[in-house]
Amino acid sequence: MDGLIDMHPETAVIVGLFVALLALPSWLSARVDARRPVLALTLALAGGGLAWWGAGRLPGGLQPAELPDMLFRVIGRLLN
Repeated sequence: MDGLIDMHPETAVIVGLFVALLALPSWLSARVDARRPVLALTLALAGGGLAWWGAGRLPGGLQPAELPDMLFRVIGRLLN
């Protein structure tokens, strides 16, 4: 791997999408309590940026149909 981040691109995509999904409950909570959704925005930007970075380093790019297989490969890589 090159650069400062030594992470497999598939792992970056999956973790980034998970972090971005965590923005949804935060945004909903902020809306219900009439607060600014600062944490939701931060999570969405960080997760989206990480997923974008990982997708840009995948050979052939990212196809949405590959996401379920990619998720299980990342889980398998983490458990081994």
